[in-house]
Amino acid sequence: MDFKRISFIIGGMVIALLAGGFFGGRIAADHLVEKTLKENYQQRVESWQETNKTLKAGSVVFLGDSLVEFFQVNEYFEGVTAINRGIKGDTTEGVLKRMKESVHDVKPSKVFLLIGTNDLGIEEKEPEYIVNNIGKIVQEIRDHNPGTKIYIQSLYPVNHSDAKKIDKADVGSRTNKDITLINEGLKKLCEAEGITYIDVYSNLLDEDRMLDLDYTREGLHLNGQGYRKVVEILRPYIEEA
Repeated sequence: MDFKRISFIIGGMVIALLAGGFFGGRIAADHLVEKTLKENYQQRVESWQETNKTLKAGSVVFLGDSLVEFFQVNEYFEGVTAINRGIKGDTTEGVLKRMKESVHDVKPSKVFLLIGTNDLGIEEKEPEYIVNNIGKIVQEIRDHNPGTKIYIQSLYPVNHSDAKKIDKADVGSRTNKDITLINEGLKKLCEAEGITYIDVYSNLLDEDRMLDLDYTREGLHLNGQGYRKVVEILRPYIEEA
């Protein structure tokens, strides 16, 4: 009997079983995350269908993904009726599907839009696709609420360094090079459409041209200090007539 051959075969089977367990577990985890995001999306949209019935026209809507959902706008902007319409994990396509609940039924005086980082980091869409979809969102707002002022925030930078607090899995495939391309496209879009572009990106950078560690939780999302910086940038636009 060839014991070396038997050992080799058994070893291969063990490795295959371990690999199968690893990748199977990873697929299951990814599926659970996707399911959770979809449920959160649906729950928030259904909730807004009810809360919109009692909202008065003329509020300020913050529209976007998790960077908006985690932004306590009603606490940062006192004296302003600030409505949070952010959903974690959302994309430009997701926003387009919920415009009625997020914007049209609210009839806001202003909309501050921040969306696209998940198109890039999760769906791996091209910058041109992202900018084009944001253009569709702008047109949707204009078609249904022509008196609403539209403000487009630049996408925020990321930090993919080896710093201890950075979670590279969360940052994913996002790069500041791609984000810069998107922001350049958004600036041109705003110029063409006659709407306001707000450069938040450059105000969050460190000396290495990455998201400042003082402003982030893990390289993608902001912490309290980061949001305080964003408030400083947005406040003049919130307060203008």
